[in-house]
Amino acid sequence: EHGLVPSPQFLGGRNMTVGVAVQGDSEGEVVQRSADLMRAWSPVREYLDGAVTIPLCFTLDGSITYRVIGKPLRAKLGYATLLRTRKAMQPFNDAALCEFLATDPRIYSNSLSSVSAPSGVTTGGFPVPDGFRSPAYPLPIVRDGFAWPQGFGSSYPAAVNATNNGNFPTYPVFKAQALGSGVINTPISIANTTTGRVMTFYISLSAGQYLEIDCGARTALLNGDPNQSRITTYDFKNSDWLALEEGNNQIAWSLGSGSTGFLTVEWRDAWML
Repeated sequence: EHGLVPSPQFLGGRNMTVGVAVQGDSEGEVVQRSADLMRAWSPVREYLDGAVTIPLCFTLDGSITYRVIGKPLRAKLGYATLLRTRKAMQPFNDAALCEFLATDPRIYSNSLSSVSAPSGVTTGGFPVPDGFRSPAYPLPIVRDGFAWPQGFGSSYPAAVNATNNGNFPTYPVFKAQALGSGVINTPISIANTTTGRVMTFYISLSAGQYLEIDCGARTALLNGDPNQSRITTYDFKNSDWLALEEGNNQIAWSLGSGSTGFLTVEWRDAWML
């Protein structure tokens, strides 16, 4: 909520200074654009989607676009020595020194990565989040000396690879939905087999419904609707919110008996520089 990231060192937000050149074909156009900039960089405003933070996107080498998430703080016009140009075709210009508070100190890729996998199904019996190791599950997740998932039946979890090309953990967003006219029966268990962490939701979904799980925001929303929270279905005692570590992460998931579903994983690469 406050942009603090727990790690070996407790990381807070970062203040960023941005130089902005304001150019125009006339002095009046520069004055108007400068006023637009000052208005846009206001620290107190209600954004279109109701969010209190917004992305600031930038490029460093002209090709890759990055983003940070935070709040505009203040802008100062007339910063004469910064990015000030006097081109023959554009003689009218000004410059501003703008401050941005990145409440989340991570630097993200602006492009969103996505992978999907069909469901894994547990047939017969009932699943147990922590139980004895199942030979049907090739990559068991050990929790407190036991392995997940397990139950009195056969488990066929589906797996997909999600690669974080940054150097710092990033939180994914999962979307679990029924496949076609099928249904999803409780529970929904999603695991990062690379890190050995798992999270479980005790919820059933009908055809046309999906559960959107934002691991960074700690939300579980039916059909992505903020007015339809399903966080009470989360197994707080035996679950961990999943993160994607740097490099490759294998994401596996399985459902209750008789389920057919589809899981989408979305994330942005993250750096801490």
